[in-house]
Amino acid sequence: KIAFANARSQDRIEINWENFNRYWSGQIRDDADLKQCWSEMIGLYDHNYDPARSAEAVEGGQYRHEAHNWCFEHNWGAYDLKDRLGSIKVPVLVTVVIIGAGAIGGTLGAHMVRAGHDVVLCDADPSHVEAIRTSGLHIEGPVNDFIVHPLVVTPDELPDRIERAMVAVKSPHTRSAADLLRERLTPDGYVLSVQNGLTAEHLIDAVGEDRVLASFVNFGADVMGPGRIMQGNIGTFRVGELRGGEITPRVLEMADALPYAEATDNVLGYLWGKEAYGAMLWAGAVSDLSIADSLADSRYRPLMVAVAEEVLAQAPVTVESFDGFVPDDLEGSLDRLVAFNRGSAKSHSGIYRDLVVRKRKTEIDEMLRDLHGPIFAKIGQLIHDIEQGRRVCEVANLDELAAFVADRQKSADDKSKGQRQ
Repeated sequence: KIAFANARSQDRIEINWENFNRYWSGQIRDDADLKQCWSEMIGLYDHNYDPARSAEAVEGGQYRHEAHNWCFEHNWGAYDLKDRLGSIKVPVLVTVVIIGAGAIGGTLGAHMVRAGHDVVLCDADPSHVEAIRTSGLHIEGPVNDFIVHPLVVTPDELPDRIERAMVAVKSPHTRSAADLLRERLTPDGYVLSVQNGLTAEHLIDAVGEDRVLASFVNFGADVMGPGRIMQGNIGTFRVGELRGGEITPRVLEMADALPYAEATDNVLGYLWGKEAYGAMLWAGAVSDLSIADSLADSRYRPLMVAVAEEVLAQAPVTVESFDGFVPDDLEGSLDRLVAFNRGSAKSHSGIYRDLVVRKRKTEIDEMLRDLHGPIFAKIGQLIHDIEQGRRVCEVANLDELAAFVADRQKSADDKSKGQRQ
């Protein structure tokens, strides 16, 4: 109150009081508006007012009107914190470059911008970049509906030095993303992978294992068009060191900055759980059924359990549970995963959308490199057929997979019976 009274009584500079009031009540329209309002009142903060120096300071500033508005809308009414100083935890605002501004990278980046972090989005799709530059990035759907205006660049426009990075591209593009960081990541910097699959190999090759973090992301999101992403639900999100066993300060830093994230000392355990659950999604994607329907149908449950068991048998770590998936209870997991997916606006997997909606190659080759076994190999064969136009996504493919698993089980049972006799 005293500061406001002093501002109104001074005659050093002329103030637009409408802009003044909007500034302090968190009603700034955009970044340019924030810059203009600040330029009108910066003279109040200089003991020896120098218009030229103030103008130079205005031009050198960074302006994020979403962060400004959030702070003044939510914090201003409780600004007197003297009686609570001992209990307040101050979030650390981070600067991060996100390579891949699609469904996952775009959603995470938008939430980080909204929370006040300094985010640069990088995407190779010129139409997506131009839409974000022109109209902002729109997160829509049942979870959130908001627009942010982040700085967005194409790969050739990336800054020369990057301290923190996140990679959110599809697995086939990991090597290209890693190459962008090879000479740019600072010696004390790090990169966090927020991808599907076990993708750290190319990042480690580019920047070294000690500068790579991993994460497990299980919320659903889809790119609906340039500059538009639908967030379908909220799911488990874990961040950790690849080597596990320790939750480091940089893991805590990223977990604190990212929406829904928690730190873990066993991120590979979550990633292998996602591999097993993901194998079910790969199976379901050869049909046109929704995720929930493919998991719920009793005709396909032996298939889903069998392919998950095949993947879990390859896991080199203790596999973690998440969102209804429990590695020691795959039968019960199916019911819980059906409920989880029925609660999401994202009805079909990203695999299905790649095949049917976006008509582009999936990540199956990278998955076949990491996962072995006859059932997943059969799934890979069907996916390749769909990619190459020899099949379409239909229930007949799922029936074929179910029959394949049933035949294998019958052969195993007959062999076991013969050995007993």
